[in-house]
Amino acid sequence: MQRFLTWLEPASAVAGLLAAAAGGLPYLADYGHHEYACWGQLLPCIINTKADIPAGVPGIWLSLGLLAGFTTVAFLHALQLRRLFHYALLVIGAAYLVAFIVVEGGFFVAAYQISAVCVMVACLAAITRQIGVRRLRIKRAGLAVSSLVVLWLFSGVGAFALAPRDLFWPLIPSEPPDAQDSLRFAVPAGWDASGTFIGFDRFTADELNRIHQGSKLRPLRFVTAGTPSTRLDTVSVNPIDRCTWGAVALSSSGRCDAILTVGCHPGNRDWKDVVGSLVSGKAWSQGASSGTVRLQS
Repeated sequence: MQRFLTWLEPASAVAGLLAAAAGGLPYLADYGHHEYACWGQLLPCIINTKADIPAGVPGIWLSLGLLAGFTTVAFLHALQLRRLFHYALLVIGAAYLVAFIVVEGGFFVAAYQISAVCVMVACLAAITRQIGVRRLRIKRAGLAVSSLVVLWLFSGVGAFALAPRDLFWPLIPSEPPDAQDSLRFAVPAGWDASGTFIGFDRFTADELNRIHQGSKLRPLRFVTAGTPSTRLDTVSVNPIDRCTWGAVALSSSGRCDAILTVGCHPGNRDWKDVVGSLVSGKAWSQGASSGTVRLQS
Protein backbone atom coordinates (compact mmCIF):
# COMPACT_ATOMS: atom_id res chain seq x y z
CA MET A 1 0.00 0.00 0.00
CA GLN A 2 2.82 2.39 0.85
CA ARG A 3 4.41 1.80 -2.55
CA PHE A 4 1.12 2.52 -4.26
CA LEU A 5 0.66 5.78 -2.34
CA THR A 6 4.26 6.77 -3.04
CA TRP A 7 3.57 6.38 -6.75
CA LEU A 8 0.05 7.86 -6.62
CA GLU A 9 1.08 11.18 -5.04
CA PRO A 10 3.41 12.51 -7.77
CA ALA A 11 1.42 10.85 -10.56
CA SER A 12 -1.75 12.67 -9.49
CA ALA A 13 0.13 15.96 -9.24
CA VAL A 14 1.48 15.54 -12.79
CA ALA A 15 -2.00 14.66 -14.05
CA GLY A 16 -3.40 17.81 -12.43
CA LEU A 17 -0.76 19.97 -14.08
CA LEU A 18 -1.35 18.40 -17.50
CA ALA A 19 -5.13 18.80 -17.21
CA ALA A 20 -4.86 22.51 -16.42
CA ALA A 21 -2.29 22.97 -19.19
CA ALA A 22 -4.63 21.30 -21.68
CA GLY A 23 -7.31 23.85 -20.81
CA GLY A 24 -5.14 26.95 -20.42
CA LEU A 25 -2.41 26.77 -23.06
CA PRO A 26 -4.79 26.82 -26.08
CA TYR A 27 -6.26 30.05 -24.68
CA LEU A 28 -2.79 31.61 -24.47
CA ALA A 29 -1.99 30.53 -28.03
CA ASP A 30 -5.20 32.06 -29.40
CA TYR A 31 -5.25 35.20 -27.24
CA GLY A 32 -6.05 38.42 -29.08
CA HIS A 33 -8.61 37.06 -31.55
CA HIS A 34 -11.79 37.28 -29.47
CA GLU A 35 -12.93 40.89 -29.11
CA TYR A 36 -15.97 40.49 -26.90
CA ALA A 37 -16.74 40.94 -23.25
CA CYS A 38 -17.61 38.37 -20.60
CA TRP A 39 -19.19 38.90 -17.20
CA GLY A 40 -18.40 36.17 -14.73
CA GLN A 41 -15.60 34.37 -12.94
CA LEU A 42 -12.23 34.38 -14.67
CA LEU A 43 -11.75 30.76 -15.73
CA PRO A 44 -15.22 30.19 -17.27
CA CYS A 45 -14.82 33.44 -19.20
CA ILE A 46 -11.40 32.73 -20.63
CA ILE A 47 -11.65 28.95 -21.12
CA ASN A 48 -15.34 28.48 -21.97
CA THR A 49 -15.93 31.68 -23.95
CA LYS A 50 -12.27 32.44 -24.88
CA ALA A 51 -12.82 36.15 -24.21
CA ASP A 52 -9.70 38.34 -24.39
CA ILE A 53 -9.57 39.44 -20.76
CA PRO A 54 -6.39 41.22 -19.55
CA ALA A 55 -6.29 39.10 -16.40
CA GLY A 56 -6.60 35.90 -18.44
CA VAL A 57 -2.94 35.50 -19.43
CA PRO A 58 -1.43 36.09 -15.94
CA GLY A 59 -4.25 34.00 -14.45
CA ILE A 60 -3.37 30.98 -16.58
CA TRP A 61 0.36 31.33 -15.92
CA LEU A 62 -0.22 31.72 -12.17
CA SER A 63 -2.40 28.61 -12.02
CA LEU A 64 0.18 26.58 -13.97
CA GLY A 65 2.94 27.99 -11.77
CA LEU A 66 1.16 26.86 -8.62
CA LEU A 67 0.60 23.41 -10.10
CA ALA A 68 4.24 23.17 -11.20
CA GLY A 69 5.32 24.00 -7.65
CA PHE A 70 2.77 21.52 -6.30
CA THR A 71 4.13 18.79 -8.59
CA THR A 72 7.73 19.51 -7.60
CA VAL A 73 6.92 19.29 -3.90
CA ALA A 74 4.91 16.10 -4.50
CA PHE A 75 8.00 14.45 -5.99
CA LEU A 76 10.17 15.65 -3.12
CA HIS A 77 7.65 14.37 -0.57
CA ALA A 78 7.46 11.02 -2.37
CA LEU A 79 11.25 10.68 -2.23
CA GLN A 80 11.74 12.08 1.27
CA LEU A 81 8.86 11.73 3.68
CA ARG A 82 9.46 15.01 5.50
CA ARG A 83 6.91 17.19 7.26
CA LEU A 84 8.23 20.32 5.56
CA PHE A 85 7.36 18.93 2.12
CA HIS A 86 4.07 17.60 3.46
CA TYR A 87 2.96 20.99 4.81
CA ALA A 88 4.19 22.79 1.69
CA LEU A 89 2.19 20.40 -0.48
CA LEU A 90 -0.99 21.01 1.49
CA VAL A 91 -0.54 24.79 1.51
CA ILE A 92 0.07 25.01 -2.25
CA GLY A 93 -2.80 22.61 -2.97
CA ALA A 94 -5.19 24.55 -0.75
CA ALA A 95 -4.13 27.86 -2.34
CA TYR A 96 -4.79 26.45 -5.81
CA LEU A 97 -8.18 24.99 -4.89
CA VAL A 98 -9.42 28.12 -3.16
CA ALA A 99 -8.04 30.67 -5.63
CA PHE A 100 -8.72 28.97 -8.94
CA ILE A 101 -11.34 26.29 -8.37
CA VAL A 102 -13.59 28.23 -5.97
CA VAL A 103 -12.96 31.97 -6.39
CA GLU A 104 -12.13 32.04 -10.12
CA GLY A 105 -14.74 29.44 -11.08
CA GLY A 106 -12.53 26.54 -12.17
CA PHE A 107 -15.26 24.26 -10.85
CA PHE A 108 -17.25 25.17 -13.98
CA VAL A 109 -14.42 24.37 -16.42
CA ALA A 110 -13.92 20.69 -17.36
CA ALA A 111 -10.10 20.81 -17.55
CA TYR A 112 -9.82 22.50 -14.17
CA GLN A 113 -12.37 20.13 -12.64
CA ILE A 114 -10.10 17.23 -13.56
CA SER A 115 -7.08 19.15 -12.29
CA ALA A 116 -8.79 19.81 -8.96
CA VAL A 117 -9.63 16.13 -8.46
CA CYS A 118 -6.01 15.18 -9.19
CA VAL A 119 -4.74 17.75 -6.68
CA MET A 120 -7.14 16.41 -4.06
CA VAL A 121 -6.01 12.82 -4.70
CA ALA A 122 -2.36 13.83 -4.39
CA CYS A 123 -3.06 15.62 -1.08
CA LEU A 124 -4.97 12.62 0.29
CA ALA A 125 -2.17 10.28 -0.71
CA ALA A 126 0.37 12.55 1.00
CA ILE A 127 -1.70 12.75 4.17
CA THR A 128 -2.19 8.98 4.27
CA ARG A 129 1.54 8.36 3.81
CA GLN A 130 2.49 10.95 6.41
CA ILE A 131 0.11 9.60 9.05
CA GLY A 132 0.94 5.99 8.26
CA VAL A 133 -1.49 3.44 6.94
CA ARG A 134 -1.32 1.26 10.04
CA ARG A 135 -2.28 4.14 12.33
CA LEU A 136 -5.57 4.74 10.54
CA ARG A 137 -8.52 3.36 12.49
CA ILE A 138 -10.99 3.37 9.59
CA LYS A 139 -10.88 1.74 6.20
CA ARG A 140 -8.45 3.45 3.85
CA ALA A 141 -10.81 3.44 0.87
CA GLY A 142 -13.62 4.94 2.91
CA LEU A 143 -11.35 7.68 4.20
CA ALA A 144 -10.11 8.57 0.73
CA VAL A 145 -13.55 8.60 -0.89
CA SER A 146 -15.29 10.50 1.90
CA SER A 147 -12.53 13.10 2.11
CA LEU A 148 -12.56 13.62 -1.66
CA VAL A 149 -16.35 13.99 -1.69
CA VAL A 150 -16.24 16.56 1.13
CA LEU A 151 -13.53 18.58 -0.62
CA TRP A 152 -15.37 18.44 -3.95
CA LEU A 153 -18.67 19.51 -2.37
CA PHE A 154 -16.88 22.38 -0.64
CA SER A 155 -15.39 23.51 -3.95
CA GLY A 156 -18.75 23.33 -5.71
CA VAL A 157 -20.68 25.18 -3.02
CA GLY A 158 -18.01 27.86 -2.81
CA ALA A 159 -17.87 28.33 -6.57
CA PHE A 160 -21.66 28.65 -6.85
CA ALA A 161 -21.77 31.06 -3.91
CA LEU A 162 -19.26 33.37 -5.60
CA ALA A 163 -20.74 33.10 -9.09
CA PRO A 164 -22.38 36.39 -10.24
CA ARG A 165 -26.14 36.34 -10.69
CA ASP A 166 -26.49 39.07 -13.35
CA LEU A 167 -24.97 37.27 -16.33
CA PHE A 168 -26.80 37.36 -19.64
CA TRP A 169 -25.69 33.74 -20.06
CA PRO A 170 -27.58 31.33 -17.81
CA LEU A 171 -25.63 31.81 -14.56
CA ILE A 172 -22.20 30.66 -15.82
CA PRO A 173 -20.53 31.54 -19.14
CA SER A 174 -20.33 28.30 -21.12
CA GLU A 175 -19.63 29.36 -24.73
CA PRO A 176 -18.69 32.41 -26.80
CA PRO A 177 -21.50 34.94 -27.38
CA ASP A 178 -23.48 34.23 -30.53
CA ALA A 179 -26.00 36.14 -32.64
CA GLN A 180 -28.69 36.11 -29.94
CA ASP A 181 -26.32 37.85 -27.55
CA SER A 182 -25.47 40.42 -30.24
CA LEU A 183 -29.18 41.05 -30.76
CA ARG A 184 -29.88 41.55 -27.05
CA PHE A 185 -27.15 44.15 -26.83
CA ALA A 186 -28.25 45.73 -30.12
CA VAL A 187 -31.70 46.65 -28.78
CA PRO A 188 -31.73 50.45 -28.19
CA ALA A 189 -33.25 52.16 -25.17
CA GLY A 190 -36.57 53.66 -26.18
CA TRP A 191 -36.70 55.72 -22.98
CA ASP A 192 -34.40 58.49 -21.83
CA ALA A 193 -32.92 58.84 -18.35
CA SER A 194 -36.07 60.54 -17.04
CA GLY A 195 -38.30 57.69 -18.24
CA THR A 196 -39.79 59.63 -21.14
CA PHE A 197 -40.51 57.52 -24.20
CA ILE A 198 -38.48 58.77 -27.17
CA GLY A 199 -39.50 56.13 -29.68
CA PHE A 200 -37.66 53.40 -31.55
CA ASP A 201 -37.99 54.82 -35.06
CA ARG A 202 -34.95 57.09 -34.58
CA PHE A 203 -32.64 54.11 -34.07
CA THR A 204 -31.66 53.42 -37.64
CA ALA A 205 -28.51 51.56 -38.67
CA ASP A 206 -26.62 54.85 -39.07
CA GLU A 207 -27.67 56.08 -35.62
CA LEU A 208 -26.74 52.79 -33.93
CA ASN A 209 -23.33 52.83 -35.62
CA ARG A 210 -22.84 56.44 -34.47
CA ILE A 211 -23.57 55.72 -30.81
CA HIS A 212 -21.70 52.38 -30.89
CA GLN A 213 -24.70 50.44 -29.65
CA GLY A 214 -23.79 47.09 -28.10
CA SER A 215 -20.11 47.91 -27.69
CA LYS A 216 -20.23 46.64 -24.11
CA LEU A 217 -20.42 43.14 -25.57
CA ARG A 218 -18.39 43.47 -28.77
CA PRO A 219 -17.94 45.84 -31.71
CA LEU A 220 -21.20 45.55 -33.69
CA ARG A 221 -21.86 46.68 -37.24
CA PHE A 222 -25.42 47.71 -38.11
CA VAL A 223 -26.87 47.57 -41.61
CA THR A 224 -30.25 48.54 -43.05
CA ALA A 225 -33.19 46.16 -43.38
CA GLY A 226 -32.46 45.62 -47.05
CA THR A 227 -28.89 44.51 -46.39
CA PRO A 228 -28.32 40.91 -45.29
CA SER A 229 -26.46 39.95 -42.15
CA THR A 230 -23.50 37.72 -42.99
CA ARG A 231 -21.88 37.51 -39.55
CA LEU A 232 -23.04 37.20 -35.95
CA ASP A 233 -21.64 40.68 -35.21
CA THR A 234 -23.42 42.25 -38.21
CA VAL A 235 -27.00 43.20 -37.32
CA SER A 236 -29.66 44.04 -39.91
CA VAL A 237 -32.11 46.46 -38.27
CA ASN A 238 -35.57 47.73 -39.12
CA PRO A 239 -37.02 50.62 -37.06
CA ILE A 240 -40.56 49.63 -38.06
CA ASP A 241 -42.35 52.48 -36.30
CA ARG A 242 -42.24 54.58 -33.15
CA CYS A 243 -43.27 51.66 -30.93
CA THR A 244 -41.77 48.70 -32.80
CA TRP A 245 -38.16 47.84 -33.59
CA GLY A 246 -36.69 44.65 -34.98
CA ALA A 247 -33.35 43.15 -35.98
CA VAL A 248 -31.86 39.91 -37.28
CA ALA A 249 -28.36 38.43 -37.33
CA LEU A 250 -26.77 35.31 -38.77
CA SER A 251 -25.68 32.89 -36.03
CA SER A 252 -22.54 30.78 -36.10
CA SER A 253 -24.70 27.74 -36.92
CA GLY A 254 -26.19 29.46 -39.97
CA ARG A 255 -29.53 30.03 -38.22
CA CYS A 256 -31.54 33.23 -38.58
CA ASP A 257 -31.82 34.76 -35.10
CA ALA A 258 -34.22 37.65 -34.65
CA ILE A 259 -35.51 39.98 -31.96
CA LEU A 260 -38.63 42.17 -31.93
CA THR A 261 -39.26 44.94 -29.39
CA VAL A 262 -42.81 46.26 -28.95
CA GLY A 263 -43.95 48.92 -26.46
CA CYS A 264 -44.59 52.65 -26.10
CA HIS A 265 -44.20 53.06 -22.33
CA PRO A 266 -42.27 51.28 -19.56
CA GLY A 267 -45.31 49.27 -18.51
CA ASN A 268 -45.98 47.86 -21.96
CA ARG A 269 -42.81 46.21 -23.25
CA ASP A 270 -42.89 42.85 -24.96
CA TRP A 271 -39.52 41.32 -25.80
CA LYS A 272 -39.52 38.41 -28.23
CA ASP A 273 -36.70 36.28 -29.57
CA VAL A 274 -37.73 34.66 -32.85
CA VAL A 275 -35.95 32.20 -35.09
CA GLY A 276 -37.16 31.86 -38.69
CA SER A 277 -40.85 32.57 -37.99
CA LEU A 278 -43.52 35.25 -38.36
CA VAL A 279 -44.01 37.84 -35.64
CA SER A 280 -46.71 40.50 -35.61
CA GLY A 281 -47.03 40.36 -39.39
CA LYS A 282 -43.31 40.92 -39.96
CA ALA A 283 -41.44 38.25 -41.89
CA TRP A 284 -37.92 37.26 -40.93
CA SER A 285 -36.61 35.29 -43.90
CA GLN A 286 -33.57 33.95 -45.67
CA GLY A 287 -31.97 36.26 -48.18
CA ALA A 288 -30.74 35.52 -51.68
CA SER A 289 -28.37 32.79 -50.48
CA SER A 290 -28.26 30.38 -47.59
CA GLY A 291 -25.35 32.29 -46.06
CA THR A 292 -27.22 35.57 -45.59
CA VAL A 293 -30.21 36.76 -43.60
CA ARG A 294 -32.25 39.93 -43.99
CA LEU A 295 -35.35 41.56 -42.54
CA GLN A 296 -38.41 42.16 -44.71
CA SER A 297 -40.99 44.68 -43.46
